[in-house]
Amino acid sequence: QKTDAPGVIAIADRLAEGGGALSPEEFLDGCLDLAGPLFVSDETRDGLLEYANSGGNIEFETESDREEAIGRVSHMLRLIVASPEYQFG
Repeated sequence: QKTDAPGVIAIADRLAEGGGALSPEEFLDGCLDLAGPLFVSDETRDGLLEYANSGGNIEFETESDREEAIGRVSHMLRLIVASPEYQFG
């Protein structure tokens, strides 16, 4: 799914700054940090990590990789803002 949301694109660009691929754990931690920083329960983290792991590493090498990364960042941010820690933090 394609998004043009400037905030999502900015977060994806920030995640890409380190160069190279991000592991699912690095992807999740980066999104949590840029969304808050936000600290979540083990249960919430496990659920978010399950989504992160489902897509494998995040790549930024090609335009196609970047578009996929933006879609995954968008989805992850939606999951994060739906979490109890974000809602009631």
